[in-house]
Amino acid sequence: MPFVGTLHIDQEVAVSAMLEHDAGVLCAPTAFGHPPLDTLVLAMPVSWKGTLQQYAGRLHREHATKTGVRIIDFVDNGHPALLRMWDERQRGNRAMGYPIADRSV
Repeated sequence: MPFVGTLHIDQEVAVSAMLEHDAGVLCAPTAFGHPPLDTLVLAMPVSWKGTLQQYAGRLHREHATKTGVRIIDFVDNGHPALLRMWDERQRGNRAMGYPIADRSV
């Protein structure tokens, strides 16, 4: 299934390089819909449930090689505002049916 949409030049280069190997990491500032993607890494604060739903929803596009999806979420527990956002994301994840595994370091 081809990607339909508009990419910035740097995104086009990144996607082309990733698709050559059918594996890799794509860093995108917004939700990116490419059916083989199965992992979302949240490395910046997100608190609005709608944004979380949009990002996670992109992972659920069907693909022959996909067996599941995973969301990896980093949280800074030393900052009160970021902890509040984390609390909101946890509620959003639960509402979407995602289990939350504590893998704190």
